[in-house]
Amino acid sequence: MTVLVTRPDESGQALTQSLIGQGIPALHHALITFAEGRDLAYLWPSLNQCDIAIAISPNAVRFCHQYLHRQGLNWPKSPRYLAIGQKTAHDLSKVTQQYVHYPSVSDSEHFLLLPELTQEQVANKRITILRANSGRDLLKQQLIRRGAQVNYLTAYQKMATTWSAEQQRDIWKKHKVDTIILTSGEQIELFCQPITAIDPKWLSQCTAVVPSERLVDFANQWPWQKIYCSNGASNQQILRTITQFGFNDCENMYDE
Repeated sequence: MTVLVTRPDESGQALTQSLIGQGIPALHHALITFAEGRDLAYLWPSLNQCDIAIAISPNAVRFCHQYLHRQGLNWPKSPRYLAIGQKTAHDLSKVTQQYVHYPSVSDSEHFLLLPELTQEQVANKRITILRANSGRDLLKQQLIRRGAQVNYLTAYQKMATTWSAEQQRDIWKKHKVDTIILTSGEQIELFCQPITAIDPKWLSQCTAVVPSERLVDFANQWPWQKIYCSNGASNQQILRTITQFGFNDCENMYDE
């Protein structure tokens, strides 16, 4: 078994090294890169004017914090800070010096179940969502239905990397890649569409690892041999899934 990690940047590199450290051969191939978002100039006034600030990802926290640091500014104390996942909450708590609430499962559906986001808690509240230039709109839609005033702030841009599907497929076959880690719907599309266009048979011999049941359903559009759910997007949860189960039959496995 060789694992292909498609998670971007330092986080993807760290996961690759962790797998290698566990004796599992692994390669890193980022499908997405990041750059500063177009709305960072509005970050400081947005945070000061909102009642609740929600960080979608560690990258949202990172780019916002880098911008504030360059401006000689600290995170305001007035908003209540929330985060989609544990890693995002940890990073946000560190820079804001505040406790950050987050759900036990890192997705929008579970996030919306937080007691801090009931209709009574958010009605007529101003909410700023710190996010990328693309993503799901479920969170904004549901919070508006609960009576909140919701605005997006694009903290960072996601851009697809350029790569040759045929060339990379040959490299991955040479290294006996049979397990692919994909941590977002965007990554699933960026990987599966070009690969199935040239070699659906190879994809059908591979196993996918994704962080949520929603993404299991999404990944099932393509002919995977098996799909595993790590029940979380952190490197630790993904690594635990691979090392603990070793891809034997278990409750986290979904046959195509």
